[in-house]
Amino acid sequence: MAKDFTDKSDPANASDDDAASNAANPDATSADATSADANSDEAAKPSKFRSKGWGIGVMILVVAIAYFGYRWTQSNPNSITPERIEPSPQEKFDQIRERLVKDEATALQIDDFEINDSMLLQIKDLEALETLIVDKGRITDEGIVHLPTLPNLQLVRLRYSPITDVGMATLAKCSSLWYVNLPHAQCTATGVQSLTAIPQLRQLRIASPKLGNEVTREIAAIKSLRGVHLIDIPVTNDGLKSLASLPYLESLYLDNSLVTESGWRWLYTNYPQIHVHVNQEHHDYDPKAHVHHD
Repeated sequence: MAKDFTDKSDPANASDDDAASNAANPDATSADATSADANSDEAAKPSKFRSKGWGIGVMILVVAIAYFGYRWTQSNPNSITPERIEPSPQEKFDQIRERLVKDEATALQIDDFEINDSMLLQIKDLEALETLIVDKGRITDEGIVHLPTLPNLQLVRLRYSPITDVGMATLAKCSSLWYVNLPHAQCTATGVQSLTAIPQLRQLRIASPKLGNEVTREIAAIKSLRGVHLIDIPVTNDGLKSLASLPYLESLYLDNSLVTESGWRWLYTNYPQIHVHVNQEHHDYDPKAHVHHD
């Protein structure tokens, strides 16, 4: 009889024995496989549940962070977005002046920040400038000393600016002006009289607590005028006649004057071609009265 020299302790040999045993007992092998699969499924279930649980947890955490982050930024807007620093009036003016120089622009209008004399002095080299409108800030006689150096300046409007007789004499040197609007001046009739030196002045709008009915004679001497608007000046019937004598007068606006009903009747009868506003409206006697739409 041959002896079996196989070492039972050798794993390789043990596998051969197991395979032989399984081949001899196929039912047992199938049962063991089924049992192993079942155990594998049972072992995998907790792992799948744990993965799903982690995913849901992460999702909840992300939503929570986003929500509370949003609430925090809403209650603390400055904590993330830095506060915008508003440029100073001087910086704004410098930017505007740079654009005017670069583009050779013809109009300068200030209406959204305060301007002063020192700023306006910086426009002396803007030779292309035709229109100067200052609706915000305060300009005095000192701020307009360089205006006569602007050869093309045609229109000047200075609100809230107490221009005196000195400033009026300066404006009189601007030979190309055709429009002057000074609704807050501090000039006298002498200052207005200096405007006769402007050869083509066509529109004058002015107010000053120092002006009385006598200014109408000085205005009547500016023969080139087409339009006159006097604000809070006590113009009388005689003053109205002086204004009506302007040879080219087309438009006359008087606010808070002392002209009486007979004075207005006289004007409408003798000068029906003049467009008249009394306190910003047409008078009842005006044969050309009509509604002005905004």
